[in-house]
Amino acid sequence: MSPRTRHAAAVVAVWALATPPAIAAETTVTFAAPGAPALRGYLTRPPGAGPFPAVLLLHSCLGWPFDRRQIGETIAGWGYVALFVDDFSSRGLKESCTVDFPAATADADGALAYLAGRPDVDRARIAVVGFSQGADTALAIAADDPRV
Repeated sequence: MSPRTRHAAAVVAVWALATPPAIAAETTVTFAAPGAPALRGYLTRPPGAGPFPAVLLLHSCLGWPFDRRQIGETIAGWGYVALFVDDFSSRGLKESCTVDFPAATADADGALAYLAGRPDVDRARIAVVGFSQGADTALAIAADDPRV
């Protein structure tokens, strides 16, 4: 093998090791929650059959940030299924910063049931992460729900 060929092979090997695994594109899913219309969620998962641990993500009172897809891809790249709950679009809301939003807990409960029922999710390894107002909901869920 010539030095040039060895160099090219080394470059290809380094590139292959540095390239993250292929992540399935974000898909929109729907699930039921107590007292709510069919709720929308955004799911990103690692490649393979699983079962994988999962992370349920709850948004702030302003909804999801522009980089939601990137966050989902990063979490899936770590080997987790990521589910972002969208409480707002099913209800025609843009934000809930000026009102209490008690439906968020029921919505998270429905999302947990949805994740636990997926064959690609390890139901014994589900975490909840919340952003701002969603963090309050995540703490309430984590304190009371044995699925988390």
